Order: sequence, then C-alpha cells, then structure tokens
Amino acid sequence: MPYERYLPWKRWVEIGFWLVMIGGNCLGNSVVALMDLRRRGSDIPAWEPALWEASSALMWLLLILPGMAWFTRRHPFQWGG
Repeated sequence: MPYERYLPWKRWVEIGFWLVMIGGNCLGNSVVALMDLRRRGSDIPAWEPALWEASSALMWLLLILPGMAWFTRRHPFQWGG
C-alpha cells in the first residue's frame, strides 16, 4: 500500500512542508516589504525587511508550530461531539 510506504517518511515530509511554506512566506513578505519601502522613497537597507521577516519565520518555527502541535495532541479535534 502506498500509505504504508509513506509512513516512515511522514515526519520528514511534514517538516519539509512547514519549512517550505514558512520559507516561501518569509521570502514573499520580504520582497513585498522592500518594494513598499522603495516606492515610498525610504532609504532603509534591503537587509532590514529580510531580517524582520526571518525573525518572524523563526518564531513560527520555534514557538508557534510546536505549541500548536502540543495543544492539538493534548486536545484533539473531534467532529460532531
């Protein structure tokens, strides 16, 4: 069964998914913030928006996602009851 072959890789696939999603979000937000700053004529260096977004992404990876995993293990979602 394909699902049984997937199970040993499940944890790594989930970790990779979150890394790609948060990394893509960080990159996209950094580019948008930099474009907004340039349009307004701000002289803020390009590394600052990237640092702001990278610190936010790091907090997601280190605090929020593990906290959500802990909470949903402790209080699992239940449908209809």
